[in-house]
Amino acid sequence: MSDELQNHMNKGMYGTPQINPDERRKYLGTFRERVDVVITFKELNNPESLLDLSQEMSIHPDFRLIINGQVDAASLSKLVKLANDHGIDFTATSDHSLPNDSTDFAVVFCDKTQAIHKEKIDIFECYPKKTENSSQPKHRSLLERLFD
Repeated sequence: MSDELQNHMNKGMYGTPQINPDERRKYLGTFRERVDVVITFKELNNPESLLDLSQEMSIHPDFRLIINGQVDAASLSKLVKLANDHGIDFTATSDHSLPNDSTDFAVVFCDKTQAIHKEKIDIFECYPKKTENSSQPKHRSLLERLFD
């Protein structure tokens, strides 16, 4: 009986224990296995990231968009408009304890309830951009052509 009483007292003093609180804080309140793509604060300034996010929204219309409350107003309005255009549910977190450095997540696009276990979740890893140098054929030197 004393174990039950101790558990009840601990819940009253410390709150209900959470599963993976650091992971949930990093991914804006959700679990890593539910995440489809993420955009960092640094990547949010790149207009291509919103185009790529729009493609993901078209593929997964039943997913949810979670926006870090530390996102600036201009980016927030773009994200809200994008979510509304695609009919995506979104949440803007107001927790000021969430990290907001340039490498922290500003946007998380995830499944609402199920784990999807996607390995690459960074938006630019999912949608790599071709550089101008890679599209041009490489000129080979005379030695490369002789010994090929």
